[in-house]
Amino acid sequence: MTGNAAWGFSSRQGALPTVSVVITTRNRRDDLCRALESVLRQTFPSEIVVMDDASEDGTAACIRGRYPHVRVIRSEARLGLVVQRNRAAAAARGMIVFSLDDDAVFVEPDTVARVVPLFAHPRVGAVAMPIVNVVDGRRNPLWNPVLPEPGFWIAPVYQGGAHAVRRDLFLELGGYEEALFQWGEEDSYCRKLYANGYVVRVAECGVTEHYPNPAGRHERAKNVWIYRNAILNVWFSAPGLLVPALWLFESLRWLYSGVRNPRSLPVVLEGLARGFWWSMTHPAKRSPLCVRDYMFSLRLRASKVKRLDEEEAPRGSSGLLTDPRAAHGGGTLPMAVFKGKRKK
Repeated sequence: MTGNAAWGFSSRQGALPTVSVVITTRNRRDDLCRALESVLRQTFPSEIVVMDDASEDGTAACIRGRYPHVRVIRSEARLGLVVQRNRAAAAARGMIVFSLDDDAVFVEPDTVARVVPLFAHPRVGAVAMPIVNVVDGRRNPLWNPVLPEPGFWIAPVYQGGAHAVRRDLFLELGGYEEALFQWGEEDSYCRKLYANGYVVRVAECGVTEHYPNPAGRHERAKNVWIYRNAILNVWFSAPGLLVPALWLFESLRWLYSGVRNPRSLPVVLEGLARGFWWSMTHPAKRSPLCVRDYMFSLRLRASKVKRLDEEEAPRGSSGLLTDPRAAHGGGTLPMAVFKGKRKK
């Protein structure tokens, strides 16, 4: 047995944070096996958890038979990607939880090992990992920024297909908004991170390759979720005074794309209508940020990446990028192994 299956946590590794790699899947058994092989090649030891969202292709039985050391948690009814990612974080035993799409692979064997030390800084709540789509042999950047120079760079959001989060913080902040069901869950969670004094750090590690598989992807349904969730993400996070203007912006943005491609216009209208209907019928689901925090998130999104020291507020002031430890126990991971890297 090779890879993670052969690893054990020795006493000299006791200071290292434990890691879980979680993969949510539905009806992509072969792709999932390829993803698992890339995780097993990692040099850093980790628990591996597969969340089977009511697959009908024998995924659970296959994985249990082929990879007996992998935890498989199967749902009899379909719950959706977002709910399953929340359940995966709750079930994981690691202090740091990596999430990998079932049709993606870690290319380099040290990807996990290079990301883990980034959590030594107490403000890091999540790490954004580079990821590219591979279509017909060509690599198309999905999220793969070119950093101007080495340093502590932060991003507004990570891609769901390849990222890592601090598990205790993820659970404390409530995880993802489960009403989103599919697509777009990262946006509102990353805003919550920043509003509570944490950041999304950019990783300089091996790229993750994503091989988009049409299996299980109904294009029309996928797009309905995208348009619907654009409205919901505004509803969840935006200050009340900004909601009408942001809703207008999102509506015009997607309607414009629908006018340019008339075949998609009915799907755009359906998605927007579903988003407005859900928002109006669930007023209690809002957890808005203050105006300053929300505007910061918009500025950061516009700049793509920023150095932490360019945006860090004076310690002791309220809101974004202040010391989170008093309120949320940040920096509680046992990072003694990374001597000199953790800032006090």
